Amino acid sequence: MFSLLMAKTKIIAVTVVSELCGKERRHGCSIKFEMKSNNFVLIEFNPQLRHALYEYDDAPKQPALEGVEDEMLGLTRLKFPKLGMPLKYEWEGAGYELQLHIGASGRDDIVLDDVGLSDFQFQCNEGGSVITTFKAMTRPTAQQQGRIDHMLQLETELSLKPPSAKQRELAA
Repeated sequence: MFSLLMAKTKIIAVTVVSELCGKERRHGCSIKFEMKSNNFVLIEFNPQLRHALYEYDDAPKQPALEGVEDEMLGLTRLKFPKLGMPLKYEWEGAGYELQLHIGASGRDDIVLDDVGLSDFQFQCNEGGSVITTFKAMTRPTAQQQGRIDHMLQLETELSLKPPSAKQRELAA
């Protein structure tokens, strides 16, 4: 199950939505994130995805420092460099806790519950890096919304906590 802990991300879009629930309007927000990481992120979605898109780079390398392993374990060359990118991945998650970390103390963090995740895309690059984009659908308070709006195009640290097994069971 996809999760993040203090991952460096960038908020690249914020879209305010209004839903009609009976006679009542409910405020919502879609936040689009961009995250650059190594290709291990692909394992979070499917254990075989990383090996499907990357192969071992057998080019001669400089000798590694003693006791230091290659961070990506050699799986850094794109298998299909002419494959159109970004790749869309049809996966959705519900019931997440999203935390935008602001400041060292944690007092100013924005914490949102019952967040839905969707629209995943992977920009796989030579060398083993992956730029992942995805949307988080949430219902922030007016104060939280204002703070999120001011974070547009800024880097922030993000944690995503998946729902517990009990929460997933109740939702099913």
